[in-house]
Amino acid sequence: MAETDISLNFDAAAATAAQWREYADLVERHGATQHVAPQELRGLLGEIYADYIDAKQTEMDARTAAYQRVAENARRHADKLENTRQGFMNQDAESAQRIQNLI
Repeated sequence: MAETDISLNFDAAAATAAQWREYADLVERHGATQHVAPQELRGLLGEIYADYIDAKQTEMDARTAAYQRVAENARRHADKLENTRQGFMNQDAESAQRIQNLI
């Protein structure tokens, strides 16, 4: 194979896509973790800290949403890798069939 040839290792591409999906799941789980629920904070701190608790809830919601965006981006990347792999596999199969028909 020449240096200018393009090649795709189908098994490696599938493994990389799986790793991106695992990463997405890990990020999503991590982002969903809350150390102290706002209801517990209210019980621990009382209503005098209601503004703080509300701000903390807003912060946790934003944090969860940010982790979710990262997870979705990783899944989109995995989908692109998988679609590319599938496209190359289909094109290889079609080309092989055309060559076989000529022979």
